[in-house]
Amino acid sequence: MANNGKKIKSVLVVGAGLGGIHTALNLADIGFKVYLAEKLPYIGGKMVQLYRTAEDNFALGAITPVELTLMNNPNIETITLAELQSVKGEPGNFTVTIKKSPRYVDPIKCVTCGLCWPVCPVKVPSEFNYGLGERNAIGMPYAGAVPNKPYIDAGTCLNLNGQDCTKCVDVCPTNAINLEQKESVQELKVGAILLTPGIEPYRTSSEAKKLGYGQMANVIDNFQMERMVSIYGPTKGEIKRPSDGKTAEKIAYIQCVGSRKSDGDSLEYCSSVCCMYSIRAALSAKAKDTEYDVTIFHNDIMATSKTHETVYMEAKENGVTFIRGSVSSITEDPETKKLTVNYVSETGEQSGQEVFDLVVLTMGLIPSQDGVNLAKSLEIPLNKWNFADPPMNSSMARPGIAVGGSFKFLEDSPIALADAQAGAMEIANLLSDSVSEGGEGKALPPELDVRGIPPRVGVYVCECGGIIKKVVDTDQIAEFASQLEGVADTKIIQYACFSEGMKEIQGSIKENEINRVVVVACSYRSHLIRFQNLIRGVGLNKFLVEMVNARELGAWVNKDEQEGATERIKDEVKGIVNKVKGLSPLPVYTREVRQRGLVLGGGIAGLNAALSISSQGIPVDIIEKGSQLGGYGNSISYDTKGNKVSDYIDGLVKDVSGSKLISVFFNSELKEIKGRVGQFTARIDTPSGEIENKYGAIIVATGGEEYVPQEYLYGKSKRVVTQLELEDMISKDDALLRDVKSAVVIHCVGSRNEERPYCSRVCCPQSIKNSLKLKEINPELKIHHLHRDIRTYFLNDIQYRAAEKEGVSFIRYDEEKGINVSENSGLSVGFSDIKTGQEIELKPDLLILNAAMIPGENNDTLSRLLGVPLDEYGFFKEESYMTFTPVDFSKRGIFLCGSAHGPKTIDESVAQGKAASIRALCVLSKETLVHQNVYAEVDPGKCIACLTCVRVCPFGVPFINDNSVAEIVPFECRACGVCVSSCPNDAIELKSFTDIDVIPQIETMFA
Repeated sequence: MANNGKKIKSVLVVGAGLGGIHTALNLADIGFKVYLAEKLPYIGGKMVQLYRTAEDNFALGAITPVELTLMNNPNIETITLAELQSVKGEPGNFTVTIKKSPRYVDPIKCVTCGLCWPVCPVKVPSEFNYGLGERNAIGMPYAGAVPNKPYIDAGTCLNLNGQDCTKCVDVCPTNAINLEQKESVQELKVGAILLTPGIEPYRTSSEAKKLGYGQMANVIDNFQMERMVSIYGPTKGEIKRPSDGKTAEKIAYIQCVGSRKSDGDSLEYCSSVCCMYSIRAALSAKAKDTEYDVTIFHNDIMATSKTHETVYMEAKENGVTFIRGSVSSITEDPETKKLTVNYVSETGEQSGQEVFDLVVLTMGLIPSQDGVNLAKSLEIPLNKWNFADPPMNSSMARPGIAVGGSFKFLEDSPIALADAQAGAMEIANLLSDSVSEGGEGKALPPELDVRGIPPRVGVYVCECGGIIKKVVDTDQIAEFASQLEGVADTKIIQYACFSEGMKEIQGSIKENEINRVVVVACSYRSHLIRFQNLIRGVGLNKFLVEMVNARELGAWVNKDEQEGATERIKDEVKGIVNKVKGLSPLPVYTREVRQRGLVLGGGIAGLNAALSISSQGIPVDIIEKGSQLGGYGNSISYDTKGNKVSDYIDGLVKDVSGSKLISVFFNSELKEIKGRVGQFTARIDTPSGEIENKYGAIIVATGGEEYVPQEYLYGKSKRVVTQLELEDMISKDDALLRDVKSAVVIHCVGSRNEERPYCSRVCCPQSIKNSLKLKEINPELKIHHLHRDIRTYFLNDIQYRAAEKEGVSFIRYDEEKGINVSENSGLSVGFSDIKTGQEIELKPDLLILNAAMIPGENNDTLSRLLGVPLDEYGFFKEESYMTFTPVDFSKRGIFLCGSAHGPKTIDESVAQGKAASIRALCVLSKETLVHQNVYAEVDPGKCIACLTCVRVCPFGVPFINDNSVAEIVPFECRACGVCVSSCPNDAIELKSFTDIDVIPQIETMFA
């Protein structure tokens, strides 16, 4: 291998959607240099176009802080408008060529003043809003885009198409626009590549055209509806008809357009996420105005996550109408543009017509065409539907190149993100012996100890090239600030964020011995970190700077109130100067890490987690309550793709047994856990006696269990078995199966009820797989599935169709009437067929129950020991923003994966096990955790150990220490301030927001 056989410790991530962003951050956190390439001029992918996720997270509000964190990470280089052109070399040492399209706007010179796009004469449909609304040839796709810089679309720019127009150039105050910019090529050296190019809607099906898409103005797709329902969309959250802009009071959704069908040009598979996003959008509409009349025409509802069934029920309770059936046609009134939907009910009879203002077609999803083209050029194996097709339970599509997220399989965002993180973990494994390229970063000067020194404040007023000065009188502001007590220097700077402006500020700090800084400029959200780094570069603690937003919150919103805007900024400057004089430097907090991992549970997820952590040279202990490894997977004969599960588990067990870094404690359990992130102490009860070990991070992989049915004669008749028992019979080639002439499968036994309202997710695919196996054993066997919905998401849906072709019967029964099972001379199963309305009695030889997956029996105990929460069903509960942290607990240093979190398939458990390991390595790979940020601190002299802070903290951070007072580990604190406001004895303060800091500011401003 080139480079003297050394692997390069850098990774190229292609695709900056949800998966790409998080994997880049995870890889950077464990020591890799990461290049993040994105074809679009902004990052965030489809997530920034959503309003709310299926889990009801505010998508844009949750992902934007993550994007800003990424942009400020020194180990990540983000390259927008970039495409991967070629890859040469070998795994561990690739040379990649990146083609970079011109932005025509210099992001360093641009100050995002907002002057350029209003003067642009070009108006074209907005791609970001899927054709709804308009955009200019220059601009940003949405307010707050990251990077927050405009770009020029060469395809629509007049100048770049030979016409005489330089309006944007003429108004740019910083000469940031360069219409002569050309395409360029960049070569990078990387050890591995991760592809996360994402998906796109399938809009070109004949079914979509038949239903009026692209022909009838008020027929739109679900992606357009997402933009319309968003308060940041083209209609500001109002649902309006494209034909006339009037409010659409009556709305129809038509599900599965161009998908879940085997005829014509339709997709054969289920796109997995469409049902829940339609339901969530419908709920968002109802939340805005309960008068919105929303009807969803559907087939099976794919509410497969543990929270989705509840959302489905919530939609019904909130007045969303669900009609099971198919839409045969849509006609448009030529005058009113109202739409008449003709539909056929589940019974097969014409059900009539209904008139709507707006019809939303829920399109199927396909892999990104750019991703497909790239994969083909890189010889990445693709399946017949053009999704990446790596080996079983792996993300490594070819040596050195991994794939992840929705480009690999369609799933809801949490699972897709975990899969992308699994790909990153496999790359980290491949490059475990890699070496960093380049030298060390520039050493920072020692910090000046400002304690006891009279405050000398520097106030620096940025004019933003005249943008602020046009409204706010910056001369007055500077003069006013110079008269304030404690101010040692004041300067007016054209562009404070430019290198010249930053050097001017640093020069002033040195020359005038400034020890506190106020910058009057723009948004602190985007620029505070920049100015914190600026003052740290000249020896000041980075928390000795404050900002006043004179642009977005001053000049931009007060164009007609210039005098008032100036006075307002004066008041803010007066207050912030008084605050900054009392600021204390925040120290760098360090915490040693015990570089050893603990995995609770030796199932498929736990084994993958342990092997992944050990791949980085870090020892791991596995606590397994049973006598063998493999967990729930030992009960499954074949996966849904036909692979023998025991072969996979045997391979995992062999690797674990052969590892010198992994220790397994069989027939053991965790008895006690103390400590916090990086320094946990665990007491373990083993057959040889109790032992005590120290760990830096913990992974919960305790799995789930099959519900033991109390209904349908289970345990009373030998002819009634569960799916797992059937799995065992199939694997052992039980002779009974050859004699069975008919079988009945009852779905949702013990789930989707009042006690367990969730869907158990794995039952439908598992039962259909087993039905096909039974048909292989006995082709004449008659099998009837009694169900409410068949939930075979993604490629499992193809098996569903295959089972129907093999003669397996699927009957939707009347849930209200239920199913009656009795046994006299033989089994009897009675029910009402919803489709025909007939009462039916079947006399099967075998009754198979799709029993629910339920939480592990020790979850309550583990929850108390670890201090982590359970959800309402008894599964472990991830952090609130599960779309963005699918394997993280709110308590730092503890992670979860597999069926401990909720029902999971094998491949999902594999992905989560690897995802949990890369998150754990963000702790375990470090000798010391370093924290320098705002955090809450307890004054032990005031604390009375009342436990108020322990109870109210949403992240479980405060605890009572060995000195019988509350303690908060800074690395865990999220600086939310809940404990500060709740403490009855005022024993807790939030650093940089103490009474000493804030009260002088308030008193000064309102004096």
